[in-house]
Amino acid sequence: MGFAGDGPPGLPVARTDTTGAFAVEVPAGELTVRIDCSRRPTHEVEGVRVVAGRTTDVGVVTVERGRSITGSVTCDGAPVAGATVVVAREVEEAFYAAGHRDPLRDGVLGVHLTRSNGNGRFAVDGVGGGRWMAIADHADCRRAEAAVEDGAGDARVDLVMTPR
Repeated sequence: MGFAGDGPPGLPVARTDTTGAFAVEVPAGELTVRIDCSRRPTHEVEGVRVVAGRTTDVGVVTVERGRSITGSVTCDGAPVAGATVVVAREVEEAFYAAGHRDPLRDGVLGVHLTRSNGNGRFAVDGVGGGRWMAIADHADCRRAEAAVEDGAGDARVDLVMTPR
């Protein structure tokens, strides 16, 4: 069962049922099943062999919990409500050296978007391992960004903006 518009053009997409099962028609051959779920890092099952006319069971796939990144957004010492907060994978210099220009268009995945609440606090769940950046933007203040500590556990980052 594919859902047009939910995935990259030309790739079949399926949603799980309440038990976690899914079905999707794909051409025969070897493929990678990519699993994107809310509040979980993306997980891939590589080397799935599909035979024409047969059902292929990829088995039970366990996805990791992922990290939570929490923090606050302030401007001139005061909490900022409604700031746009983006938590995104850091893009390595090698990415640009290889000729890529736009990490979103060129396939660098892992962008989480939220807004700070009335107390200037924000939270993003399901962040995978690796290096990440947190960026806050608001019309009344200059953009702030900070590296998120690399590690397996949850992280906290405070984004300090200055008035325009």
